Amino acid sequence: MSGTQTACRFRQLVRLLAPCLFIGLMVFGPLSASAIERDYFFDRLDNERGLLQNSIQALAQTRDGTMWIGTQAGLHQFDGYRFKVYEHDPDDPYSLPDSVISALAEDDKGRLWVSTSASGIARFDPQTLRFESFALPAEAASRSEREALAALAFDPLSGLWLGGRSGLERLDPETGERQRILQENGSNAIGVVRGIVVSGDHTIWVAGNHGLWRVSANADQIERIDADVLEELHSIHESEDHSILVGTRLGLHRIDPSSGKSRLLWGNESDNPIVAITEDGVGKIWMSVRGRGLVNLDPQTGKTHWIRSDRFLRGSLPPSEVTTLMVDQSGLLWVGSEALGLSKADPLGATFRLILDNDRARDQGSTNNIRAILEDRSGRIWLGTDGDGLKSYSRDSGAFEYHDAAVARAFDVTLPARIQVEALAESRDGRIWFASSLGIGSLDPKTGRVAALPAGLGND
Repeated sequence: MSGTQTACRFRQLVRLLAPCLFIGLMVFGPLSASAIERDYFFDRLDNERGLLQNSIQALAQTRDGTMWIGTQAGLHQFDGYRFKVYEHDPDDPYSLPDSVISALAEDDKGRLWVSTSASGIARFDPQTLRFESFALPAEAASRSEREALAALAFDPLSGLWLGGRSGLERLDPETGERQRILQENGSNAIGVVRGIVVSGDHTIWVAGNHGLWRVSANADQIERIDADVLEELHSIHESEDHSILVGTRLGLHRIDPSSGKSRLLWGNESDNPIVAITEDGVGKIWMSVRGRGLVNLDPQTGKTHWIRSDRFLRGSLPPSEVTTLMVDQSGLLWVGSEALGLSKADPLGATFRLILDNDRARDQGSTNNIRAILEDRSGRIWLGTDGDGLKSYSRDSGAFEYHDAAVARAFDVTLPARIQVEALAESRDGRIWFASSLGIGSLDPKTGRVAALPAGLGND
């Protein structure tokens, strides 16, 4: 007999037997435990799926839709199905000058600029599949540690902008000539550059640990923005409305590009810095807060939603620091982590929301293997498990209640016992009927009373 036929037969029995008197009637207060919910499914791409190394340091998408991932073991090209890896080859002058990648940017000709940890930058031509290296300046060759770049941004009008431990520079993409614009120390001291944004009007916005700076394309106008408020910055992003978003330890600030004034958009109570920012297709802002996870902010309402990792929950945010965020051309959210590779997710949420019983005192295989499900007239969800008995779930409280102890007493069984519940139905009087490995019974949701049907009464 099929499962559908069994369920139908069971419902018929419920209608017939509901008026009967029962023996084995028991009252037992149900135990409860909070459920965990997975609102977003993070599909992980790591060294088991093609990455050579799991430390993600840079993300970029070129105009042809190709994803580029910078790691500590090379540059990875991802076409949506598989990875192609570019590494330093000492015998090939057209290979990467170094395999440790720190920043990426595409220019107006579709070429990819790549910053390496200790060997300067390179330009990748997708037509020839060759890298052209731009060596470190002579005065920087002996201080390559200070030369490590954290940010690249390309402006068609002024060229490639470079930011790192030694300040801000501009590079002429045709001649390779470099010009220092903001120093690490002294006058116009920006300190360590942590991010660069080129706006549509060719203004260069630079975030550093000495504040936010606005630089004109030809670098003849340099201005520090809202110095009293914006001190140490950790991230920067241009919003769809062309305002500038910056992350600090205090929270997320929005800067009006016309007035240069900032306002606090979201306050961070933890004092942990916002290290990455991006924005999805519906205007919600995603932030990585060091040591705490991801937070999704609706700037219209101020409502936030935290997304944290759970090592017991498949598809949750990987349990590693998030180093970089990006939303691609199709609207997918990409999350780069410090040690667990790359993940992608739909920023609108998972198609199906997963609700998991994470009570570690219970066998996870049994309690999360659902054999029967019923929504009663009040909206409560009743679940028959493959070994953990009968339980229910409240949408309002987000918690499970366990009725296995009451069921066991009604059938004169001592726990722990493996109780399978195969079918569920609700009678007109609101009782929840269940067919189990112990027999047929019912539960009154109002009183918590469990009744066992006398043996043989339900037989043909």
